[in-house]
Amino acid sequence: MSAVLSPMQEQPVKPVQEKRVCKVLIAEDNPDLRNIFSRVFAHYRFQVEVAQNGMEALDQLAHNSPDVLILDINMPQLNGLEVLSYIRRTPYLRTLKVIIVTGNSVAVDHPEAQQADLLLIKPISVTELVTMAQRLIETL
Repeated sequence: MSAVLSPMQEQPVKPVQEKRVCKVLIAEDNPDLRNIFSRVFAHYRFQVEVAQNGMEALDQLAHNSPDVLILDINMPQLNGLEVLSYIRRTPYLRTLKVIIVTGNSVAVDHPEAQQADLLLIKPISVTELVTMAQRLIETL
C-alpha cells in the first residue's frame, strides 16, 4: 500500500542551483574548424575564447581562466605540445583540463601529448567533443 501525501506533507522543494557558465578556450589554427568548434560550444552555452596559434593561446591563458582548453598540435609560432608543456609546468595552470584535438596521429605518441587529459584524432564529432569537455569539467 503506498502512502498519499497531502499538500501539507509534501517535501520542501530544493532551490534550483544555477549552473555556472563554463568557459572554453579553443586553440586551433584552421579558421574553419575554429569557427565550427566555437559555434557548437556557444550553442551549448559555453563562454568561448579563441586563439589562432600557440602564442595567442598562452596570452589568453594569462588573462582568462577557462575550464577547458581545446588544443591543436600543429599550430604556428608555438605548437600545441609546447603550449601543453608550459601549462603543466606553470603552477596556476597545472590543473587546467586539456583536450588535444589533432590530425597528427604520430604526434599523439610524443611524451608531451601524454600530459593531456584527453587525446582525439580528427575527424571528430563536435557534439561528442562538447560532451567530453563537459565531463572533464564536472571532475573539477
